[in-house]
Amino acid sequence: MIGRVAYQNPWKLWQIDNHFFSHAPPGPAPQRPESRADVVRAYLPYIERQLSDGVYLRHMTRHMLGVFHGEGGAKGWRRYLSEHGPKKSAGIEVIEKALEFVDSQDGGHSPNSGSAVPADIPENKRRLVHV
Repeated sequence: MIGRVAYQNPWKLWQIDNHFFSHAPPGPAPQRPESRADVVRAYLPYIERQLSDGVYLRHMTRHMLGVFHGEGGAKGWRRYLSEHGPKKSAGIEVIEKALEFVDSQDGGHSPNSGSAVPADIPENKRRLVHV
């Protein structure tokens, strides 16, 4: 059951980890992500390395769809990754553009916040990406 939660809502693992391991051992404290968007940005160098090794973006983004589960802009995030991630030429810019759907004011923490729609989405499609 934990595996299902982790796949559908990966942020829940961060919350569990933070609950049990919030008391760091002596020494320099590891950098902890402030937001879900920070977690995605921290993942970008890995994605770039994998892309340079010939791995398709879709093999990595399909596991990221639930990162913003229940948050403002999550639907746009999922839709953009699902539509643009499978393209053979898809690169890191797909993830960066998908991040624009998430409310940048608070890093995607507010479930009631509106979603930003990237400028390259045609007017006739914009209604499909609003949450």
